[in-house]
Amino acid sequence: MCGKLTEARENQYKANRVIQVLVKYGVINGVKDMLEMIGFDAGYCTYPMKRFTPLEQEAFRSELKALRYEEEYL
Repeated sequence: MCGKLTEARENQYKANRVIQVLVKYGVINGVKDMLEMIGFDAGYCTYPMKRFTPLEQEAFRSELKALRYEEEYL
């Protein structure tokens, strides 16, 4: 059990980093964009939620890239 505690903490830390980015940019938009990044067309948010602007999408993806999202999380 103790051996898994360290692994669980590391995984939770990694998850928290992605969650922080999602909360910053909007969870629904962020999840839809993340799905698009891996090949699933989840459409886009409709009113009353706002869509990502191209600059917001670029900034969101840039922050995920800084976390090495594709290499370490997928």
